Amino acid sequence: TLGRTVVHGRTTLLVDVYRIVRELAPHFVRERRRPSRRGRVLVADDSNAMRGALAGYLRGLGLDVVDVPDGDAALHVLRDKTRGAFDAVITDLEMPGIDGFGLLATLRTELPHTPVFVWTYHQDPMWAERATASGARACIHKLEREQLLRELEVLGIGPQRRGPEERRAH
Repeated sequence: TLGRTVVHGRTTLLVDVYRIVRELAPHFVRERRRPSRRGRVLVADDSNAMRGALAGYLRGLGLDVVDVPDGDAALHVLRDKTRGAFDAVITDLEMPGIDGFGLLATLRTELPHTPVFVWTYHQDPMWAERATASGARACIHKLEREQLLRELEVLGIGPQRRGPEERRAH
């Protein structure tokens, strides 16, 4: 599952359809996508369910993913030179310790060329404006993984969609 949310006043379980398809019909996923290059992504989110779902989704697409529960852990990993560089960072905004805004501020100074994407449930445009003003490349709603994927593809990270002629060849 992706987690829970409230819909029309009722708690609703969100099913991770992408993961189900990857597990039950992996040939379908491979047939539609292929990695352009294996990118490295750091995911910081205090929700185990959301972090696990996103990390699993990105790993299923061929990315090398390191996932951590908060901004403090993210900075520890990013500062550890033995772990190598990351092509992108994906962070939630609200986390204990160093939150997403604190992480953005630090990365703006320490790793200004590393793209950071905010991954949040907030839909208020003020949150998105504040995040992008703080250095985020984009502010993406947690239920819109395809938008995140498109943003990563713009950077050359992750899967590329095949054209119709390539699909027919396979």
